[in-house]
Amino acid sequence: MEPKNLEAAERMARKRRELQALYNLLSSYPSQAIVTVTVPTNYAADGRKQKEADIQSDTFNALMAGLVEKEIKNIDEFVKSL
Repeated sequence: MEPKNLEAAERMARKRRELQALYNLLSSYPSQAIVTVTVPTNYAADGRKQKEADIQSDTFNALMAGLVEKEIKNIDEFVKSL
């Protein structure tokens, strides 16, 4: 691997480890998993500085596990191309 690609490979390795940990949890058929999305806002009508939404669904968890698995494969292919 060329030295100029080393930093990119390190970033991808860190991202892959985080995704792998998430995938391991989601694919172990958890009894309860909640996905929460938090978005900072400057103009929330209720005065809050962020908006938040969450979902708890076996189907959604399976979809998320599939998406994470695909992203892990994409990272693997990207690193191979370096």
